[in-house]
Amino acid sequence: MELTSWLYAIPLVVLFAGLFALMTGNQREKRSIGLVFAFFAALPLWDGTVTLARERGRWQHGRVAPAVLVGKVAADADEKPQERSYRNRYARRRLLVDFLLTSDGYRFDDYLSRMLLTGSLNGWRVHYRYACGSGGFCEQTDFVTREVWADVRVGQPVNVRFATTISGRGRLDQHRQWPTGLIKVGIGGVLALFAGYLTGRFKRRQEFVTVPAVVTSVEPVTTGGGWRIGFAYFSRSGVSCESVDVVYVPGIKPGDNCTATYPHGQPLLGSLRSGSDLEP
Repeated sequence: MELTSWLYAIPLVVLFAGLFALMTGNQREKRSIGLVFAFFAALPLWDGTVTLARERGRWQHGRVAPAVLVGKVAADADEKPQERSYRNRYARRRLLVDFLLTSDGYRFDDYLSRMLLTGSLNGWRVHYRYACGSGGFCEQTDFVTREVWADVRVGQPVNVRFATTISGRGRLDQHRQWPTGLIKVGIGGVLALFAGYLTGRFKRRQEFVTVPAVVTSVEPVTTGGGWRIGFAYFSRSGVSCESVDVVYVPGIKPGDNCTATYPHGQPLLGSLRSGSDLEP
């Protein structure tokens, strides 16, 4: 199933949903949105890693072979049946999630990486054929920049660079893919960090605030012993608060001074800091 080219807007929708979950503070919604972010992060991380690994192979163990350009498709042109088959050959070589493919064979990370590289969402394709294997031919479709697309013409001889160990994964010699791979890994990394934050993987250490307090009530605990101490205090922001805690220090009476502590930003969750503060 293929959708329109507006599919690249899906990450923006997910981003707004994540921001909404952050503002509402609902932990269940945060985790759910975080899992969606993790899914979308996996696609560019995988695609970028594979791109970098193949480019490294072409750089270390690659060779250049002659090829012939047999087709080219402009970004805003209607596809002919033969040109559509070029795109389908390219699509079959990728790790696909069909419902995430747009009508021209792109995924959202392709759009984002191209926009970061060129400032444009448009893309151009070229199709070429070169000798590989044991007397056979390989056919390849590349998504290239506007400049590369404009410099070549159908029937023109071109150079193709491929790794000797994977001859069927070539690219135009002048079209290096290091920047594309790095940007896709970066996109996936940002989404993965956001997913980790939403799912609670990067929780900050809990900070506590300590303020002076006064004992307001003392009641014995019938089960387990000790005393239920009521105390009042003012938060750092001047909010009057009351809370209750159970201690095992005898001789405490209303009016005694004590110390309350509460989590940062949650002044109503106060507790007594330690029993030593309650010695009569």
